[in-house]
Amino acid sequence: MPSRKERGAARWAAFLEDPGAVSETSISHIFQSDFVRPVLQPVKVLSPEERGAARWAAFLEDPDAWLDQRPAKAAGQLGSRHPDFVHSADKRRSLWLDSHTTPPEVHKVRRPMPADCE
Repeated sequence: MPSRKERGAARWAAFLEDPGAVSETSISHIFQSDFVRPVLQPVKVLSPEERGAARWAAFLEDPDAWLDQRPAKAAGQLGSRHPDFVHSADKRRSLWLDSHTTPPEVHKVRRPMPADCE
């Protein structure tokens, strides 16, 4: 019986020859096999603190790229759990001033909330 590595190599060869002829199950086995795994590079997963620090650094570098949601939160248009700042290009990037990931220096240099919203 062929080893797991040999089976993976055979699936990989079949996939390269005709990708349409290989089933989805075989494709998932190819990418889980020892034959392919050494080629893949490990990805560093950032902790929440590291992700938060990177986003705040981006905010401090270019604050105009972030939408200030505090006025809408103060007016009741957004819920209290809505982020304080949202990146204008990538809405998934968001920041909260009261988060445990917010570095202390942010509170010293952040933009004040517009006077008409306080």
